[in-house]
Amino acid sequence: MIHPFDASGAALYGTFTSRWGDNPRLIYFAMNPLVPVASKWTRLATEQGYAPAQADLAYLYEQGKGVPLDYVNAYVWYRAASSAGDKRAEAKLKELAHRMTPRQISIATNRAEELQQRAWLPKD
Repeated sequence: MIHPFDASGAALYGTFTSRWGDNPRLIYFAMNPLVPVASKWTRLATEQGYAPAQADLAYLYEQGKGVPLDYVNAYVWYRAASSAGDKRAEAKLKELAHRMTPRQISIATNRAEELQQRAWLPKD
């Protein structure tokens, strides 16, 4: 694990905190070799509708940390978190859209709408 006070870690830590603030969950994702394990638990929290976890999972997809780099999935999860009131996700959603093609945005929007519809279905 990179220590935030090592020269290489300090640069990463500084870049990371300037983008996301001093969020210990996200610093853990950025600097921990166990990110694939963390991404699994983050996904479980997203499925429970926890907006901060949805934004975290979106970030992992956006950066390709612990999951494949995937702007479409990042957009889907940022949109879910944004719909749940997460302000940082709302900002990241706008930023990410500038890096996506219109087709990617269309696909992501459809998936996000499907996800939202499923979230409101009664549980059996």
